[in-house]
Amino acid sequence: MYAVEVVNKPERELFVWAVFFNRMSLAKYFWERCPDQIGSALVANLMFKSMAKEANSPGKRYLADELRDNAELVGNTLMTLFYPFLHICNANLAFTIRRLGQSCLAGH
Repeated sequence: MYAVEVVNKPERELFVWAVFFNRMSLAKYFWERCPDQIGSALVANLMFKSMAKEANSPGKRYLADELRDNAELVGNTLMTLFYPFLHICNANLAFTIRRLGQSCLAGH
């Protein structure tokens, strides 16, 4: 008999399932409800790229192209999610570099 695990918030698992079966509308629906959208999108991008590579044969050219397109769509979505953080990260990095640059590594 199989053990059944109850998942309180199944959005991420259903998202991965939808990506695995290349159901973009369902994947988008569940992704929008995922608690970790960036991590989920990274996983989806990797899955689509991997599946496209596996499907890259003459008889499956359409599927491979569709999977590559889906990977690109998810990648663009990731960039949209990351864009607001770039300015903050760059400002924090510049501050840290200035702060570290003022300290002498040879001195105590």
